[in-house]
Amino acid sequence: MTEENSATNSTNGSVEPKGSQNILNHVTKLIEAYLQIFRLELQMTLSDVLTMIAVVVIIGLFATMVAIFISIGMAFLFNHLFDLPTFAGFLFVALFYTILLLVIFKLKKRFRNRLLGLMDATFESISDNFEMKEPEEYL
Repeated sequence: MTEENSATNSTNGSVEPKGSQNILNHVTKLIEAYLQIFRLELQMTLSDVLTMIAVVVIIGLFATMVAIFISIGMAFLFNHLFDLPTFAGFLFVALFYTILLLVIFKLKKRFRNRLLGLMDATFESISDNFEMKEPEEYL
């Protein structure tokens, strides 16, 4: 055997062909490339999910503020329209929210099922976008 075709293993003196070492290096590099691609796709997906959560929290915060100010405005409107004492309009608004809460409590299974369906659809769309691609697609 020539020196170009083989390499001597220093630990046990056996002869190992360079071709198998070359293949092993290529397979190692391919696995490292797949792991890097996986990390990047996972990072992109996590950033998308965190962005979506942040947007929902911000929208929820502003929607809550709007609901509070509309409620206060409606209470004062009731007081003005019906010439009621100051607290009476707020009692009407509180009564409205109590009735709304009872209706939601009565229909909680339906709301829960819709919410879970929406969450399932969201996670499915995320998982559909998170497919392992071949390394050639990135080149």
